[in-house]
Amino acid sequence: MNSGVFGAAGFRRLPIEIDEAAWLDGAGRLTAVSCIIAPMIAPGLAATALICGILAFDEFLLASSFSNDPSTRTLPVAIALFQGERLVNFGQMAVASITGIIPVYLIALFAQRWLVGGLTVGGVK
Repeated sequence: MNSGVFGAAGFRRLPIEIDEAAWLDGAGRLTAVSCIIAPMIAPGLAATALICGILAFDEFLLASSFSNDPSTRTLPVAIALFQGERLVNFGQMAVASITGIIPVYLIALFAQRWLVGGLTVGGVK
């Protein structure tokens, strides 16, 4: 029996019959992965990449620990610095927050098709 490329964790949920059918049709491993399997797992990979990117973009704790130099501060760390000792600049914090949300929103809006497809790929068996 052909074990195919399904030994990796990302490919375990795909049926082995797909790999066997490609093998019977004369496709090699590289052809089966690039032409058949990769398009099937692309929505899941896109959704994972988008979610990880958004979470990394909004990361605060690690960035605040390692950004001692003002030129290396990330946006969440810079927004946190708007809070003074006795005064909080709510207007400036709001504008900076909206400015920081816009790129993430545009990326999610552009990649919405892949995000929804990746999140619902396992909904029907």
